[in-house]
Amino acid sequence: MTSPPEAAAFPVKPKKKKKVRRPILMRISSWLQLAGTIIVVLLVVGLGLTAYSAAQIRVGSVNGGSSNGHTSFGPNVINQSTNINLTNGGFLPITGLSLDALAYIIGGSVVGVSNAPAVTVAGGTTYALPIIVSVSVAPGSPGQQLLVSAAEIGTVGWLNATFGYLLTVSVQISPSNESNWGAPFAGFNVGVTQVGPVATVTVSFSNMASIEVGGTMSIDLTSSTGTTCGTVSGPVDVPSGQPFSGSTTTTFQAGCTAAYALATISGTTPTPYSFTLPRVNV
Repeated sequence: MTSPPEAAAFPVKPKKKKKVRRPILMRISSWLQLAGTIIVVLLVVGLGLTAYSAAQIRVGSVNGGSSNGHTSFGPNVINQSTNINLTNGGFLPITGLSLDALAYIIGGSVVGVSNAPAVTVAGGTTYALPIIVSVSVAPGSPGQQLLVSAAEIGTVGWLNATFGYLLTVSVQISPSNESNWGAPFAGFNVGVTQVGPVATVTVSFSNMASIEVGGTMSIDLTSSTGTTCGTVSGPVDVPSGQPFSGSTTTTFQAGCTAAYALATISGTTPTPYSFTLPRVNV
C-alpha cells in the first residue's frame, strides 16, 4: 500500500507594514522648503536675465538735430524734435520706457526740457524714441538769444525703464547730437536814418531755422532816455535758409533820436506763435 501524499501547505501572505505618515507640520515645512528653493532659482535666473538685458541696451545714432530739428513755434517757445535709436539687445522686453531730457547751450544754461511718452521695446529690437524739447525763448530767459544768434546745443537725458517686469532703472545718456542751433532771426539788425522828423528804418535778418517764418513784426524805436520815438510794423514771410531785408519810413517825435530797437513778432506760420526779440542798438 502506498501512503497518501502529504497535503500542500496553504500559503500565508505576510502582513504589510503600516506606512507611518509624517506629521502634517513636517510635510508643510518640506513643501515650503521646496517652493522656496524653486522661487530662489527662478529669481536668480530672472535677475540674471534682467541684468544681462539692462547691460545690452544701446543708444545709437540720432535722427534730426538741433540745427534742422525745429518742428513748431509757440508763445515764446521753439519746439525741437530729435529721435534716439534705442536698441534692446537683451532677451527681455523693456516696459514703461520713458525719457526725461534737458537741452542746454554748450558751456551755458539749460534752455529746454522734454518728457517722452512711455513705450515698450521688445527684446532684440530697435526703437526710434522721439524727443521733443520745448526751448524757452521768453524775454530775459537764457534761450532768448537763440532767436537771433547761433549756439551749440546739447541734450542730456535720463532713461527710465523696467526690464522684464522686475528691475526698474534710470540711466543717464548723452546723445551725440551737439550741433548748431538754427536761429529764426539770425543776425537781426535794425538801422535808422533820420532827416529831420522823418526816419527810414531798415530791418534785416536770416531765417536759419528749418521751418518758414511768417507773421507781422512790430518795432518800437526808443531814445537813450526811454522815450518811444516811433513804431514801425509790417509783414515778414521768410522761407527756411533765406535772408530778409526791408525798409519803411515813419515820423519821429520832434527832437527824438532813436538809440534802441525792440521788435516783437507774431504769426501763424508754421503754427501760432509770438516772440520778443532781444533789444538791439540802432
